[in-house]
Amino acid sequence: MGESSRNTSCMSFFKYQIGYPIERKVIDTSGRLGSLYDASTDNLIDRHSTQRIERKIPRTRSICRLFSGDQSRELISFLRNIDFDDATRQSICLQMVVPRGTSRLIEYNQPVNENTRFLYYSYRARKERVYVKARTADRIVGIPLNPSTATHMITKILWGFEILCIIQVPKNQSVNVVDHLLHRICNQLQNNQIPIQVNSIDQHLINQLTNITVYGSETCVDRPNTSLLTILTRIQDWQRNWKVHQPLIYTMQPLRWLYSSSEFSGPYSLPSSTNSHITRTEMLISYINNQIKDLEEMLRNLPINFSSGTLNECLKDIQRQYRLMWNSQANIQERLSEALAD
Repeated sequence: MGESSRNTSCMSFFKYQIGYPIERKVIDTSGRLGSLYDASTDNLIDRHSTQRIERKIPRTRSICRLFSGDQSRELISFLRNIDFDDATRQSICLQMVVPRGTSRLIEYNQPVNENTRFLYYSYRARKERVYVKARTADRIVGIPLNPSTATHMITKILWGFEILCIIQVPKNQSVNVVDHLLHRICNQLQNNQIPIQVNSIDQHLINQLTNITVYGSETCVDRPNTSLLTILTRIQDWQRNWKVHQPLIYTMQPLRWLYSSSEFSGPYSLPSSTNSHITRTEMLISYINNQIKDLEEMLRNLPINFSSGTLNECLKDIQRQYRLMWNSQANIQERLSEALAD
């Protein structure tokens, strides 16, 4: 197959966008209306801000989901369950962005199986919007004077907070009983029945769920080992306290369309969550990264020195080969990131 054929085949995985807005689940919460964004790597470029803001209350304020673990799935695939789009998951997978908030799910270091439960809650406090038309964006934010990798401007922001609790059901507890409890909690959260009502039996069971890891808005979650009862108790305060609310979703318009300028690149975007090429790439990268983590853990558990000189030489050789392999993997991942960004 020729080079041009390979390039055509590769780019057929992607869909070119010119004049349509895009949405991204937020990782870097420092963006504001008017900020510039590189959609090919999911990074903020310039943190502008405008005062021309329209505010609205979302129709749906609370979203809650409860889902089970599955040991056959890669950890990063669970981000789909909490509304991470394909492009953002790709940026996380390729380490183009540093995971924050609920995206830190990929750092979870325990087995995820049929005894694992994910309880996700999102509260949408307000929507902010700046109204901008094509060819008039310079009235909001001046056109960048220097070459920029930015592709979009943030024109809408959904504010609020979100929490993801990963719960390991204890072996001495009935999975069905725990599921019934979590479903009741989830229904109350979904219907915004705050504060959560639990009886003494429920509270006793909640206190038995000690193997829990919490990720979420950094203004709310300061310790991953925060108890479920503490989270449920604080939700009402977090809803009322606008100081803890952060951007959850950015809606962005292409700079090429806003400024009517060909100087700005039009990024390629992933077409759908069913794209088999992207799914295979994700799975392969996750598999390699997990293998490297396992190998690193094995090396860490080896003695620093052996009584045998031969074994010490073997250890040094293994460590050297590991460093070479790690550097090669990092180089390949960096080149893949650059290729997809281009």
